Amino acid sequence: MTSENAIFFLFKHEWMNVIAMMKPERGIVYYVNIASPTIFDGGFLRYIDYDLDVKLFPDHVVKELDEQEFRRHSAKYGYDEETIDICVNMEKRIEKMMRDGEFPFIDDEVHRLYNLFLAENRPYEVNKKRPQGDRSSND
Repeated sequence: MTSENAIFFLFKHEWMNVIAMMKPERGIVYYVNIASPTIFDGGFLRYIDYDLDVKLFPDHVVKELDEQEFRRHSAKYGYDEETIDICVNMEKRIEKMMRDGEFPFIDDEVHRLYNLFLAENRPYEVNKKRPQGDRSSND
């Protein structure tokens, strides 16, 4: 949960998901969870978060997070070598994507998508007066 406007990017074929948090007067902070690809299952979006995270700040500083937690959970939950390799390699790939300004780490594109969302999802105006004789219900 964030206190600022944010976009949550989920990927069907990538081992990550990204929260782009729009910090007023600071810019966009990107928080990346290294996670299994997202699937749609029984009406729910599901993925496994592997605890390894990467954060990109507006000044382009990249910070790796939760590496000890990843190692601890790898042992505790018995992650296989393939999964560990995928997660570690994904961390390196994400950092390269950040440096190279690849999607979704493009501020202008995040703002464009957010503005598109706002334009297409206007809240319903409850206090609008109905035309005379209109008995339709908004329930």
